[in-house]
Amino acid sequence: MTARAYAWFETLYVKGAMHALQDSGYRSKGLFATAANMKGNTVTWKIAGKGEATEMSENIEVRPTINAARTTVTSTLKAYEANEDINVTDLTQMSENEIAIAQQSCAMAIGRKFDKIPFQAMDDATSSITTIGDGSAQISPIDLLAGQAAMLAQGITGSPIIHVGVSYNQLASLLRYKEINNADYGGDNPLLRQLGARTWMGMNIIPFPDDTLNTYDTDEKAGYMWFKDCMGFHTPTGPDGKIAMATRIDYIPREKCHHAANTIQAAAKPILFEGIRRLRFLNTAPTAFA
Repeated sequence: MTARAYAWFETLYVKGAMHALQDSGYRSKGLFATAANMKGNTVTWKIAGKGEATEMSENIEVRPTINAARTTVTSTLKAYEANEDINVTDLTQMSENEIAIAQQSCAMAIGRKFDKIPFQAMDDATSSITTIGDGSAQISPIDLLAGQAAMLAQGITGSPIIHVGVSYNQLASLLRYKEINNADYGGDNPLLRQLGARTWMGMNIIPFPDDTLNTYDTDEKAGYMWFKDCMGFHTPTGPDGKIAMATRIDYIPREKCHHAANTIQAAAKPILFEGIRRLRFLNTAPTAFA
């Protein structure tokens, strides 16, 4: 027979895990648009569109409206597990460090998945997203400028800042160029600054682990460029604005440990393909400075 853990420990565990997750648990925090509303397991993003004001008519007639249908994009929330065995029989004997490690283990497992979900959604869009590069060369600043120009030319409203997700080798290739090497990260996420992100020409260039990005071939990786308002990612939050996680911790006598069953929901979906570009380039280490 299992026995439910102390209520105070469950509360402490969840609070600490969510704090670690939202503080430094995932790189893509704040880089995507949150859904406008959620009903059941369906989340919806609303598209502002590209309507333009027209000259007022003096006639009595039906006049055009701006995005009257209020175009929307929907996705279904999926549940993800981050279960953990805490190898302790008496929770009251756990040190603060032991508790912090358990909280961090949960947070990082969820964070790694949160980073992968939107990239997988962009991978799934396949030919709907324009691809820059063919995987035969290392990425260069010119490739980023070409993608940026094509995206800005669409006239999409919202922030003109573009987020760029690439592998560490691809970032290293870009750092061969002094204009990017000398650039500082201009965002407000301390974690990204610590990870070596750069802000250059209105683009936040952010490195992601290899297993976050899709592999086309042995030496290729698919990174992405996107406007925040053009790529959606959503996870439910509680009344306090913090990410909602369902947790139950039980003591399992046979294993002599406590088992934390953690469940969380998330969904991602491209909102406007015009504001996203795929970057297909080599994922090999640079050999020399440009």
